[in-house]
Amino acid sequence: MAIHNSGRSGWLFLMSLFCVGFSSLAGQVAGVRAVLSISGGGEIVMSIALAIWLFGHFIGNIAGISLIKLMSAFKVYVGSFIFLSVSAPLAIILLFIMKQPVGLVTGEIAGVVDTIVFSLIVILPITIPLGVSFASASSPDVRRGIRISYLYAFEAFGSIAGGLIAYIAVPEFLNTLSLAVVASVVSLLAVVFLFGYLRGRTRIIVPAVVVLIVLFLITSIFSGSVMSLYEYVRGSYTVPGYKILLIEATPYGEIVLIEREGERAILLNGCIIASNAYTDVVEETALLPLALSDSYSRILLIGDGLSGELEVLNEIEGVSEVVVPIMSGAVVEMVDENLNTIPTDDRIKIKICDPRKYIEASDKRFNLIVNASPPPTTVEENRLFTVECMRAVRDALDDDGVFVLITEGDEQYIGDALAEYLKSIKLTIGEVFERVNYIPGSRVIFVARDSGEGFDIEPNALWKRIEALSVKPRYITMEGLYYRLLDSRVDMLEEAMDIASGDVNYDYQSIAYYHDLTYLANYTDPALSQFLSRIKYHHPGMILLIVLFALIASSVLNRKRAVAPTILIVIMGSLSIMLEILLIVVYQSVVGGLYRQIAVIFAIFMAGLAVGSIVSGWKLTKGRGERILLGAYLLTGLLIMSLSILVSRISGIPVAVFSLVIIALTAMCSGLLFGFASDRLSGRGSWVGGLFHGSETLGSTLSSFITALIILPLIGLKVALLMLGLAFISIGIVIVIIMWR
Repeated sequence: MAIHNSGRSGWLFLMSLFCVGFSSLAGQVAGVRAVLSISGGGEIVMSIALAIWLFGHFIGNIAGISLIKLMSAFKVYVGSFIFLSVSAPLAIILLFIMKQPVGLVTGEIAGVVDTIVFSLIVILPITIPLGVSFASASSPDVRRGIRISYLYAFEAFGSIAGGLIAYIAVPEFLNTLSLAVVASVVSLLAVVFLFGYLRGRTRIIVPAVVVLIVLFLITSIFSGSVMSLYEYVRGSYTVPGYKILLIEATPYGEIVLIEREGERAILLNGCIIASNAYTDVVEETALLPLALSDSYSRILLIGDGLSGELEVLNEIEGVSEVVVPIMSGAVVEMVDENLNTIPTDDRIKIKICDPRKYIEASDKRFNLIVNASPPPTTVEENRLFTVECMRAVRDALDDDGVFVLITEGDEQYIGDALAEYLKSIKLTIGEVFERVNYIPGSRVIFVARDSGEGFDIEPNALWKRIEALSVKPRYITMEGLYYRLLDSRVDMLEEAMDIASGDVNYDYQSIAYYHDLTYLANYTDPALSQFLSRIKYHHPGMILLIVLFALIASSVLNRKRAVAPTILIVIMGSLSIMLEILLIVVYQSVVGGLYRQIAVIFAIFMAGLAVGSIVSGWKLTKGRGERILLGAYLLTGLLIMSLSILVSRISGIPVAVFSLVIIALTAMCSGLLFGFASDRLSGRGSWVGGLFHGSETLGSTLSSFITALIILPLIGLKVALLMLGLAFISIGIVIVIIMWR
């Protein structure tokens, strides 16, 4: 890679850009995880946070272009780093301080408006100075002949490093605030590199490394203070009324141990997952499924068990084994040390693994499988409520085994959203099991089996079975069972489900967010849900619309060649981020772990961006660059269309790897286009790099919102992938036609 007209010190400037990229992605992961940790959501939260992140970059680019006209570009560049070193950790603290005035209670699912507010609070103070830094770095006075494409490449290299650090170190060593502090430290290191660049002193590299080590040591020494500050903020503003005892970072989120009046609870990403308070919910989960099964010697319990259910089951005669798959070992360790709700009996077996993967891979057969997971609000959680999971459950049951699914209901009224959700559950279970029945209540209990003479879903029979258990219930009563099974209550539930428009739930047709705007969207934003649900759409018409759009764009851009590069970059930025969100959904469906995996997914995207930027900087003959660009777009488009067909036919690691490859190729296409356009037009003025970067982030901002709130809910994952594949091919051809001329 040649560094033009910059001398050896040009590498110091590029290293400062490396620090920009590192701080950018580390800060991005910290901001997104902070929003995830309090908003109770998953992919849609991440999409909104990503949109705000890109919007901040856009504002920063525009601000940077304006500032370099008023003062030295070097001053703007250095000032952006100094500002970032202060704003990154303060933004994380401010988020938790502002959470209470916004009015969100811990564990409540955040709506779209709440999520946007949280994202604005935590992300804009980080991302605006990063946008300013790139715009000022693109100025000829700062880069001194270095290609703009190389600026993009080195920023991408830094982002890769930041993503890997966030992926590896955060779950084991750093909380969200500590990660923001690391981003601040690296941004200060960029100032050191800039000092060497200005003075032309390459020997400053060694002192710079020493400074970095010292800063990291200081961070480590004061990590206790950072943690104490973080615990104070979380305790004072996130969990009002409770004393916070411990915060621990894990690959799946931050675990918080809280206490009030002797009762302790553990929260994961803002939601209570375990408590030492014995309640009617604990008793219902532990005892009612036993009364619904002829045999319960071998039990598999999913989604619950850490709040006292295992203590109850451990006292039941006839139970020889209870298996509980738990995703995070840190959760089990904290429960064991602080709640004492996990018996030490050999019959209780805790498996540290993904529950879905355990069901699919285990060769054990169970008499009773109980799924007491909360209603799915993310694609990852939805993996326990799909046809694919139900088939694995059926295969894991004995011939006369029973499957019990306990989920959300209502004592008095079943609204449209809840009815659609419950109908989807009923249809999904019925797609796999021959016999399905249910018990209404504040939690609806679905009972399914493939064999046997039927169910004793009758109050007297159920009560006799419960009385025969070796544990006497405190909350379950015969009168309560009679009330739950009144004909009028059963009829109300059946009528609500019959009228509702729920559908069978598949891995790639999720009831969590994306199919017919069911449970979550209606729950959090009813007006938005009702408006979008009335929109009629036709898939063939949308596909033809893409082709028509490409033809019109080709004609218009041929006539408006002066603005064509900017418009094309906006379009490709939109398509790239749209595809990234879709592929994250695919990845989540088969792998899970968004909280941790998002860092490595971002890093892979930036790796593709770096490759595209470097290739665009090569000295290529006329037409060769266009052929490379066309080939990249055609290949990416064909792979996207292939994934739309294969996504429901293959599963597991092949789909995940395929998705990551497409993410890298998509980013490479963006890097190629950005590099070719910026290098060829860099002579027009110092604003070119910043303008193109701002245009790309503006398009990406809009498409993030559109994808999360409209495209996925309305047309689903598979059709959206097919449309994007066609769009990539069409726009790629348009781009090459424009550039060739």
